[in-house]
Order: sequence, then structure tokens, then C-alpha cells
Amino acid sequence: MRKNTLLARGRASSTMAPFVVDDEVKLDALLALITKRVGADQDQLMFVDLEGVNLGRSGTIAIMQLLIPPSPVVYLVDVYRLGAKAFRLTTADGTSLQTVLESPNTLKVFFDIRNDSDALYAHFGVNVAGIIDLQVIEYATRNPRGQYVNGLAKCIEKDLPPIPGWSLAKASGRRLFAPEEGGKYEVFLERPLSDEILKYCEQDVMLMPQLLAVYGGKLQAGPAAQLQGIVDERIRLSKTDTFNGKGRHMAVGPRLAKTRFGNTSTSRELELVRSPRLVRLCRIDDDSCIDDLSSQLGAVQVHAGEATASVGAGDPRARCL
Repeated sequence: MRKNTLLARGRASSTMAPFVVDDEVKLDALLALITKRVGADQDQLMFVDLEGVNLGRSGTIAIMQLLIPPSPVVYLVDVYRLGAKAFRLTTADGTSLQTVLESPNTLKVFFDIRNDSDALYAHFGVNVAGIIDLQVIEYATRNPRGQYVNGLAKCIEKDLPPIPGWSLAKASGRRLFAPEEGGKYEVFLERPLSDEILKYCEQDVMLMPQLLAVYGGKLQAGPAAQLQGIVDERIRLSKTDTFNGKGRHMAVGPRLAKTRFGNTSTSRELELVRSPRLVRLCRIDDDSCIDDLSSQLGAVQVHAGEATASVGAGDPRARCL
């Protein structure tokens, strides 16, 4: 039987529920998994998103979503509950979420890094590096580009085939947290997280690999040579005292020179985006977690036999921690 891949089938969620990482034992297992994956493949991609209340320096980070292909499991790191430990807890080999996010050698894909970088730096002193900004790449692939960048929802609607259930899950989540629809952002701080919020947190990061594969196939060498400088500048500005992550100015696209010739050398991040290897690196396989993650579950059980109680006996997610 051929394995299912989300890249081919266009699904907004895995066959397995997202896994909430809300204690130190689970976080330690997740860090061990990241170390294993990055050690096995230096081109390993991590897809990352943040949710919170007024996300930025004046707000709160509630959840960090992580997808580590080819595993179909989205990990929801409960930053609100763990606090600084979410980024500072360190394994025996020196790995923490902070070192992962700050490493230029570990490639992380965000959609619009600016507010995420602002929040991570302001609240936890995290200086992100090794960033691929999906929003910037999408803008560079357009012809004509226009004046404004697109949001993630518009990119999904415009550039992916119809996703069953995506619009419904998106709308259900927005009704809970969007003030203009009668919701409140504080819903991200309520525990336990509702099924609607869990689904909302999962689905966007699950679709980011598909978008990156689409845009990587369109990205030309000329624009690609300029993009890492744009991403680095976004990160630099997000840490300045005058940065304001709210307002219409955030929708204005970056300036790209209209050059056909000249220096087309690119960063490692952008070389990978334009590489034929990208499709493989973005593929999500429903069966991939069985072997890759079972050893991490074993480590959790050895150190704290009750740590997986929240998963439940027989829950298939237990294979994927």
C-alpha cells in the first residue's frame, strides 16, 4: 500500500491529533527528537508558528506550533503554561528551544517573521536565525508583484487546491478569538485548550510545507539573491525600540531590484528553497512517526512513567512523541 503524503493529498490536518507539550518531560522528549532529526539531515526543515494575545512585545505568547517533516504530528508547545522554561530547559547535549531558534544551521520556516521575532526577543531574549520567511518568498514569486504582501490565509486560498474542512475550521477558530466576530484573544490562555483552538493551531502550520514547495518551484535566481537580506532586515527591525507590528505599513511589500544579470549567489536558506531536494523535505508522511519517535516515547516512560498519561492508552499519538 502506498503511504499517504499530505503534500500530494492537500489536507489541512494529520490523521493524528496535535500533541500538547505542557510539561518538562514532554519538552525534553521533543528536544531530543529535534536533535535526532537535525543530526540525521542538515537540511531538515522545521515549520513554526506562534499564537497569543496581541502577539508582540506588548502582548503574550500562548502557543508555539512546530511541524517537523516528515512526521505528521504538530507539536503545540504551551508557552503560557511553561513560561521561560519553554525556551530555557536544556537537554544533556545543550539543546533548548532557544538554541534551536537561534541556530543559523537549523532551518526554520515562518510566515512573516516580524511579530514572532518581536515577541520572542522581547519576552524571552530569543534572537532568531536560520529563518526562511514564507511570506517574503511568496511575494518574490509573483509577476507582477504588486504593492502588498499576502496573508497566510490568502496564500492558502490562492495557491493550494481546495482543502476539505479548512475554511470551516478557520472560521470556527476565529469566532472564538476574533473580537470583530464576538470572540476574545484570551481564549488562547484558557486551559484546557478547546478542540476548535487545537484544530486552528494545527492546520495553518500543516499547510506551510505545501506552500513552500509551490513557491520554491517558482522562485528565480535574481529575486532569491535579495531575499535573505530582506528577511535579516525584518528580524533586525523587529528588535528595535521603534518597531510597531500593527498597522497598514506591515502589508507593504519589500523592495526587490528588477535585475536580470549580476550577482545571483544566495544564502544557504534560499539555495535550499530553489533546490530539487525541497519537495522531499516538505513531504509529510502519515507513517513516518512510527519508527522515528517511538524511541523518544521510551525515554519519556523511563524517566517518568506517568508522563504519557494525558495521551491515553492506545492513542496513536503515543507513537509520535
